[in-house]
Amino acid sequence: MHDVEPNSDADIVCSFGFAISVDFVHARGIIPTMRQEFNYAISGSRKKILSSVSKKPRHVAHKAHAALLARMRKRGVLRSHRILKAFKRVNRIDFTPEEFKENAYLDVPIPIDAGMTTSQPSTIAFMLEALKPKRGDTILEIGTGSGYMTALLAYVVGAGGRVYSIELSPELHIFASNNLKKYDCRNVTLYLGDGKKGLPEKAPFQKIISAAEVSEVPAAWKEQIQVGGTIVTPLNGHLLKIDRISKDQFREHKYPHFEFVKMK
Repeated sequence: MHDVEPNSDADIVCSFGFAISVDFVHARGIIPTMRQEFNYAISGSRKKILSSVSKKPRHVAHKAHAALLARMRKRGVLRSHRILKAFKRVNRIDFTPEEFKENAYLDVPIPIDAGMTTSQPSTIAFMLEALKPKRGDTILEIGTGSGYMTALLAYVVGAGGRVYSIELSPELHIFASNNLKKYDCRNVTLYLGDGKKGLPEKAPFQKIISAAEVSEVPAAWKEQIQVGGTIVTPLNGHLLKIDRISKDQFREHKYPHFEFVKMK
């Protein structure tokens, strides 16, 4: 177990670096699949645009970032005020490997260690909107990855909430830990282990979210989500939302056309 405690108040998340965004629109809809996302070719002109924006003063870069968020809101990906604020405050470049930092503000997934990726911002926003995290929630995240979604969740739940995040890869566990030290995330605890087992010693949770695709929802997750709670996970090519209605009753809703890295 590793506690990431750079500071004390998760409502004051400090971001560093520039915020530069170039958004891609795919004909299939607001959320292209991961396989399709990797097929995007970044042309020389787009690279030139990105390079040009990155050399502008900070306020110009922030305007570009704001424009991406505005388009995401217009497309219905970003709806809630607190999630939008989290995206404004948590800077994706702080969670991007050095060799891919020029792509940090493109709305595409970015490779990280252990054969994994960090999802594109619009996909993460869609998942968070489906999850509906609230201030004060206790959340279990399966697959810390780069720590980007972890930081977003930490901001949303605030100092009165808690985010527990489990990562199977030692390399990514260290990567995320180092990234989160750039932020005020005392309400985050990172674990190294098998997320399919959940975290029974900290259950029940108001929300559970998985960053990797499963072939079936682990029984441990359903056992550890409280009545009235929500699970969001990729499942067999779609995104699945599960609401626990009572001790023995669950309600499911599926969002099609999603592909994620498979959970190991």
